[in-house]
Amino acid sequence: RRKQQESELRLWSKAFETSNEAIIITDDELRIVLVNRTYENIMGYTQEEVLGVDTVNIGIQLHSHSFFRNLVSVLKEKGYWQGELINRRKNGERFPTWYSISQVLNADGKPENYIAIFSDISESKKSRERIDFLAHHDSLTHLPNRVLLNDRLERAINTAQRRNEKV
Repeated sequence: RRKQQESELRLWSKAFETSNEAIIITDDELRIVLVNRTYENIMGYTQEEVLGVDTVNIGIQLHSHSFFRNLVSVLKEKGYWQGELINRRKNGERFPTWYSISQVLNADGKPENYIAIFSDISESKKSRERIDFLAHHDSLTHLPNRVLLNDRLERAINTAQRRNEKV
């Protein structure tokens, strides 16, 4: 039984360290207690540099106070949160990330830790923006195309109708 538990612990350790997603584990006060190598690679910080860092204070610096307080409130109430957040690397660069955060309860049912898994979504956002641009602009001249003209004309007509105005 003991060997099986040790084997499982090694397996969990390998999964944690070799994950392609950045993983942050915090205490019940949302202070960092552990990060994986992918976190270090994405963010540029070593684990030693971020141990004890209050993630709420960092979040409030990067997002509105009310948004981040609401995120923490939902996390504590529901036990999980998922969504897009702006992050900041050690070099100061800001970039979009997709987070999934889960609450870990102790034997008494009280929050013991939080596990946050995130990935850098910069490239996928750039790709979506490029696809959107190409859908509405000529690829050679970069001028707006008929699809964009029709969209803007339809918006103008709808707004004019609501306001009882002319286009």
